[in-house]
Amino acid sequence: MLYAGHRYALSPLEIGLLLAMAGGLEMAVQGWLVGKVATRLGDRRTMVVGLVLGASGLLAMALAPTALWFALALVPNALWALAMPTMMSLMTARVSEREQGQLQGANNSVASIAGVASPLFFGWVYSLTAATDAGMSFVIAAATLLSAAGLGFAVTSAGQRASGRR
Repeated sequence: MLYAGHRYALSPLEIGLLLAMAGGLEMAVQGWLVGKVATRLGDRRTMVVGLVLGASGLLAMALAPTALWFALALVPNALWALAMPTMMSLMTARVSEREQGQLQGANNSVASIAGVASPLFFGWVYSLTAATDAGMSFVIAAATLLSAAGLGFAVTSAGQRASGRR
């Protein structure tokens, strides 16, 4: 939330409240909403919707003219949490029981690499653009999510055609 403090001159308390709001929204999505949406739309559509809404939230954060608009952008951004549980469901359905451990290990390895590389990359982008376009990190992250949505849609579509699933 270095960005929110820099762009909107928020105090540490206000930044903490934004972080609490973001966490609460994500907990609500994961704990209450994912199952309902996945039941209604199916895993594939829920994954794509979550990624697209997450991207729209990130873009809204980048373009938010005030702290209030930034805070409101946390709502669609929190819906990004629809994506991961449904991605895991789609992946585990495509491997045998014997391969589940390998899949989980590979997912955790990729998540660990992303957890190290992402702050370095986006921190570097922020340092280069803070004076001119501080929201560029959010724009790049949104483009990444939109790419993931397209790739996920295409890959699961091919798997559905082969297996006859929807």
